[in-house]
Amino acid sequence: MQPRSRITEEVLDAPEIFLGIAALLVMIVGAYRSSTVNVVEGLIMGMSAVLSYKHVEYPLLKATFSFFTIAAVLGFLLFIGSIELIGSGWGHIWITWALFVASILSIFAAYRAAVLRRYE
Repeated sequence: MQPRSRITEEVLDAPEIFLGIAALLVMIVGAYRSSTVNVVEGLIMGMSAVLSYKHVEYPLLKATFSFFTIAAVLGFLLFIGSIELIGSGWGHIWITWALFVASILSIFAAYRAAVLRRYE
């Protein structure tokens, strides 16, 4: 059995990547639907991912956009919203499934942050 590649380990050790992809999906859906709420959610998720990835060093912003909290809470809210859309008959539209995938990615990012003990 071959060991996992180094790139796979690096990606799994960077939950910010998953939250960033989820943020992009949410912003795309928000722009398509002209939904300010989705665009703002995506911006908050993206800001949290950038701050957690150590690109920006502002203690006040890091305290405001806590990675674990934002990933878990917004992932859970997106999950509930996408399940509600699927249950109401909107399951055939790509928007619903994009939000569902974004919610799963966000929850996975929160899970990986908890496993790696990153509560910043």
